[in-house]
Amino acid sequence: MKTAIVTGASYGIGQAIAELLLQEGWKVYGLSRSKPKFDNQRFAWLQCDLSRSKDIQTSVAAIDESKLDALISNAGVFVEEKASATSQKAYEHTFSVNVLAPMLLVSGLRDKIRHATIISISSASDRWPNGDYSLYCSSKAANTMYFNSLAKDLKTARIYTLCPDYVDTPMIRGDITDPDFKWDEIIQPKDIAKLCDDLIVGRCDVPSGTNIIVVTEALKDTFVSVEKLYGFNTDTNELTKL
Repeated sequence: MKTAIVTGASYGIGQAIAELLLQEGWKVYGLSRSKPKFDNQRFAWLQCDLSRSKDIQTSVAAIDESKLDALISNAGVFVEEKASATSQKAYEHTFSVNVLAPMLLVSGLRDKIRHATIISISSASDRWPNGDYSLYCSSKAANTMYFNSLAKDLKTARIYTLCPDYVDTPMIRGDITDPDFKWDEIIQPKDIAKLCDDLIVGRCDVPSGTNIIVVTEALKDTFVSVEKLYGFNTDTNELTKL
């Protein structure tokens, strides 16, 4: 029986991923603060506050398998604070869950995931700056770069980073109050789960270390690079827009 770990499995994307894997006969460890609503003997809930390193250590120690087939790092948080007024409290909470927790989980499971499929659910916000959500954007940029770097280290694993646009989750539902927001045009959690499944079983032929931007048909034309990247040649003193 194949075994996976899914963080943030109690709702949204994590719940959809865990549910799909269970339907396909996997054993799934779900790490989350609140108990997921799964009635399946192959689902093992590990109560874990991912902002607490001791909880992560306890969860890692509870996993008996000598090897794991998949690790999906999905859990994430965000707070609304302007870039010019970020607080240390918000920084520590955001980065502890979005950046440090995946690092600690990978480190604790290193010997078990050497040949696994590892998927990070990052965000398109890792490259779309937002003045009101600077900590979220910054943490997702760090998360993406970490898993890109991990792909250079664990060469026997298959490592992918998904960077979705808006996904219809309770987290987003609780944040967006615009009555004109087009909920029918954004990504559904089941769509992310399907992509994860395609990557795990090899239906998608992409190399390890790949970042995948995820959009809907309705929103695909709105996604353009906003990076202001220039190159400076110290020999010619030329400054060129790349």
